[in-house]
Amino acid sequence: MINYKNMIQKQFGIDMDTVPGTGAAGGLGAALMIFLKDQLQPGVETVLDLIGFDQKLEGVDMVITGEGQTDWKSAFGKVVQGVGTHCKNHGIEITEKSNLLI
Repeated sequence: MINYKNMIQKQFGIDMDTVPGTGAAGGLGAALMIFLKDQLQPGVETVLDLIGFDQKLEGVDMVITGEGQTDWKSAFGKVVQGVGTHCKNHGIEITEKSNLLI
């Protein structure tokens, strides 16, 4: 991976250590960004866009969401954070509840 990173820096002048989302498991993300001229975005944003989540929020007063485990990573791109951000932008209350049974 170090050779891969060095090759990208040499060929394209981009230091992947400074690009969010290209570290750790970001080898594929880096490749898409560099070779296909794509942009990186959190997976939750992609899913919410694909399902038209913002349109589904119209006329909604409250959203209940859950996650298997809420931890420090929950604020950095997990579903609860993504849903919460979209709800906040629409002025909707969000309640996070683990193990909700309906």
